[in-house]
Amino acid sequence: MSIEIDDRGVVVTCSSTWVFDGHGRFRRRPRRVDQGPPALEYGEWDHFAFAEFVQEDDGSFRLRVVPLGRSPGSIGLVSGPVRWTNLVPDSLYPDALQGPAAAWFPPSPVPQDADLWPGELPFTAFGQFGPDYLDLRVFDQDVYWVDRNGDPHLIDEMGEEYVGNVCGMLLERAAELHAAAMLRECAQSVGDALHGRVSGGVLADALGIGSLQGSDARTWLHSTPLMRRLQRAR
Repeated sequence: MSIEIDDRGVVVTCSSTWVFDGHGRFRRRPRRVDQGPPALEYGEWDHFAFAEFVQEDDGSFRLRVVPLGRSPGSIGLVSGPVRWTNLVPDSLYPDALQGPAAAWFPPSPVPQDADLWPGELPFTAFGQFGPDYLDLRVFDQDVYWVDRNGDPHLIDEMGEEYVGNVCGMLLERAAELHAAAMLRECAQSVGDALHGRVSGGVLADALGIGSLQGSDARTWLHSTPLMRRLQRAR
């Protein structure tokens, strides 16, 4: 029951959260901070050559990951018992290890995350898209900034200089981010329709209360909950 290079998802164990970004990379982060220093370095992205779920004699599953560059025959990294995953390897995988994603992550401040698509992860599955990829849901909330490594930062705890740097970067990329947000809204509308739902963008257009397409990039950016909160923190 292997995990392929282009598989994107999360595996949760008792002590760790393993993220696979769909581009052959993974990282392992602690779920608890009261267990002393971890035996292996956490939080860094690495490429993997092979990853699989291994079933134990007692019926439980563990995750085995062989990072790229390990010698032939290496066992690699072996997790503790798997508690939950959205990377379902086959129909024989226990239903108990699947189920709703939200219970395994911090509460999401993104309103749309209250009604996730099947298999979709909440915004608070930080880093789920890999390094240097911005989850555009970050603009729909005012609690976290997420850096290029996929690490969250509480805006209330960010220094003034850091906040200023983030605001400057967002303003420089306003046109690019606005275009990406419009593409995301289109994809969201199609996905919602397939799941029998009405998307927020479609509803806003129908009510005549404005839309992404009808706004210029900087106006849109300044209107987002994220940017409003960052500017108050400066």
